[in-house]
Amino acid sequence: MKIPFYITGLPRSRTAWLSVLFTTEHVTCHHEAIRFCDHFGQYLDLMSGFGVDGDSSSGLIPVAEKVIAYWPESPWLIVNREPNECAASAAKLLNIELQQAMAMAYADRKKLDAINPRRVMRIDFKQLDDETTVREAWEFLLPGTPFNAARYHVLNELRIEPILAKRNYTKGGMKCLLSG
Repeated sequence: MKIPFYITGLPRSRTAWLSVLFTTEHVTCHHEAIRFCDHFGQYLDLMSGFGVDGDSSSGLIPVAEKVIAYWPESPWLIVNREPNECAASAAKLLNIELQQAMAMAYADRKKLDAINPRRVMRIDFKQLDDETTVREAWEFLLPGTPFNAARYHVLNELRIEPILAKRNYTKGGMKCLLSG
């Protein structure tokens, strides 16, 4: 059985950008794959499937313990971002009150800090702009796979931002997270 890699952080921590960076002609990294599952077992099947190498998602925070129990040797990259930065961005994206977004962000940060897989690399959100740090993360998650610096620079200039409907963000993954 192959061992997938995982990338997580608070919502609005560039997990979409990281999924694009870590998807190459030889590697597939989903973004928020769990949102497309009806139950946790379906997520495990998806991540065990042919051609899937990783998942980059803030939606992994609530199910991290289950994922780690299933794949204890999987490497995890955890992006640390200040909850107040995430909350302001999430409030705007989701069209909710800042106070509600702050409560969500601080609750998620507490869960994120408790994630403790065997193989973990934690980086600060601002370090994603540092090529050396991203190279180290790349080597940690994909040892032996060549890092494409030109691709990193293009993606860093583009600043990929997903367009999420409030309904999809708040409802889509919860069905999978809470069942199974």
